[in-house]
Amino acid sequence: MTSPTRVVRGARRRLVGAWQAGLRRSVVMLGTTPRVAYMHYWTLREGADSLVAFHNYFSLLDPHARGPCHADLRVYDADGRTLATTGIDVPARGCAQVSVRSLLPAAVAAIQTEGSLELDVLPPGDFTHERNVAGAFEVSAARFFMLYRSPAGMLATSHCIEKSQTYRGLPSPLAGLLTTRERRVPAWRCKRPIATRGLQEVRVVVVNYAESSGRLHVALRMGAGGPVVAEARRTVPPRGLLTLEHRQGDEPAAEFYTLHSEGLPTPNGKPYLWVRYGDGPAAMHHA
Repeated sequence: MTSPTRVVRGARRRLVGAWQAGLRRSVVMLGTTPRVAYMHYWTLREGADSLVAFHNYFSLLDPHARGPCHADLRVYDADGRTLATTGIDVPARGCAQVSVRSLLPAAVAAIQTEGSLELDVLPPGDFTHERNVAGAFEVSAARFFMLYRSPAGMLATSHCIEKSQTYRGLPSPLAGLLTTRERRVPAWRCKRPIATRGLQEVRVVVVNYAESSGRLHVALRMGAGGPVVAEARRTVPPRGLLTLEHRQGDEPAAEFYTLHSEGLPTPNGKPYLWVRYGDGPAAMHHA
C-alpha cells in the first residue's frame, strides 16, 4: 500500500514538472537561446597544468552559422573565490585549448594549486536551431574536456559532468525560476573498485557544484562496505573543494577499496579520483 507521504511527494513532483514545462514553452515563444555553463576541476599540483579544451559546436549543429562563438572562462580557488576570468572567441568549426597556469600570475599559481572552473559559451549571432524538437531547450550546453598534463608530458583527460544550476541567456524572471538540477544525493558509493595491489597513494577531490555551501563528506572503505581507511568531512562554499589524501601504510590490506559519500552536493558532482601505483605516474578518472 502506498503511503500518504509518497503520494504527496509524487503529486509535488508532477506539479513541479508541469510548471517547469510551461516555463520552457514560454522560453520557446520568446525566441531566446537558453544555455547552461558546465564546470570542472583544475590542478597545478606537482608542476602539472590543466588545459580546458572545447570547440565551436554551434557551427556543427547549424552548418549555416559562420560567426565565432564567445566563451567566458572563470577560474576559482579551493574555497570558491574567483582567481581569474578570461574571454575567448572561437571561429566557426574551430577549437580552443586554454592553459589554467597561463591565466594565473606565477606567485598565485605557487600558492593556489587547485580549484574549480566554469565555462560559459555564448552562441554566434547567426546561430539558429529548431526550437520544437526534443532537446532544443538545452542545445546551448558548453560541454568540454579537461586535460591534465604532468611536467613529463603524461596526460589524463576527463569530460565535464556537472552544470551550473541556472540558465543563461534568459530574461531575469525566467532565469530565476528555472533550474537545471534536482536535490542533493543522500548516500552514494562508487561502483568502480580501487585495486590495492601495488597502490601507493589515493587522492579524492569533491567539488561543491551547488549554489550554496554544504557539508561534504567522502570516505575510503575496505571492500564494498568495510571499515573506513580514511575520510574527510567539512562545510564547503560554492565552487569550493573537499579533498581526501591517503598513502598506503600498514593497515590490513583488502583486495580493493571503494569510495563512499554521505551527501553529494549535486546528482552528478561525483569525486575525482587520483591513484598512483608503484613508481608510476598518477592516473585520474571521474568516479
